[in-house]
Amino acid sequence: MLHCFRMFLATAIFLCTFTECLCQVVYVNNIQGNDSLNGYSSEALGGHSGPVRTIGRALERVRQGGTIVIANNGVPYYESLQMMGKNGSGFQGRPLRIIGNGVIIDGSKPVPPKAWRQRGVNLWSFRPRRKGFYQLILNGEAVPEFVASSTVKKLSEIPIHKWAARKGEIFYRADIGEFPFQNNFRFACHRVGLTLYNVHDVEIKEMTFRYFQLDGVSAHSLCRHLKFSKIRSHGNGRSGFFAGGTSDVIITGSQLKNNRKASLLIRGLAVVKLQEAETDSKPQFIK
Repeated sequence: MLHCFRMFLATAIFLCTFTECLCQVVYVNNIQGNDSLNGYSSEALGGHSGPVRTIGRALERVRQGGTIVIANNGVPYYESLQMMGKNGSGFQGRPLRIIGNGVIIDGSKPVPPKAWRQRGVNLWSFRPRRKGFYQLILNGEAVPEFVASSTVKKLSEIPIHKWAARKGEIFYRADIGEFPFQNNFRFACHRVGLTLYNVHDVEIKEMTFRYFQLDGVSAHSLCRHLKFSKIRSHGNGRSGFFAGGTSDVIITGSQLKNNRKASLLIRGLAVVKLQEAETDSKPQFIK
């Protein structure tokens, strides 16, 4: 009798584990969630059952071929995400899916008030920790950039409410009586919104990637059978979407616009198919 019970218990555990592997859905909620929960239900049910708080934690918990469902609470997710290898992949005919429900993934951080330095008449600057590509944001909107040369004379010509980068600093021309340290300024801090490397059979839909230092999305290399639908990528310091190496990507019903350098960057042997996608510049091919 005891032997039969043990066999039954072992079989039940195996079937539960097998079913979880095949049908796993991980839920994310940046208001009600907690990263100590298991993510297997959209609402907290007591114990360890309930949504996780961050998408990064969901990517750690999801299994190959699983699904991540993200709650849109009207509050951005301030994260930088990575998907790599088997755990970031699906199967042929059953992709790993991320359903964003229109959420915003934001790569910005607040400019510390004490970071601002006055550099001239209503001219202020601060020095971001990371150099190379920049973006300045005020009240959730990208501040227009003034493309300046390397001379101080040109910096003195920055118009009111515009910014320019020079020698690792961001310069901003304030209006009379305006003090940047009193305003809600943010800057692009995280490098990439979503990085994919050596993954296959992935579908991502209904997400916005904004205000990252380099790219909103980067299919860095060795990516196969990636499909993005109804995504937006804007306000990033370099491009809306980067594809490199031998990556193979389909982007459909999406918008890649208002990025500083390019809508779409392609390097190496990467192939990107745009289907009913909006861009404001032609794809750029780089070495």
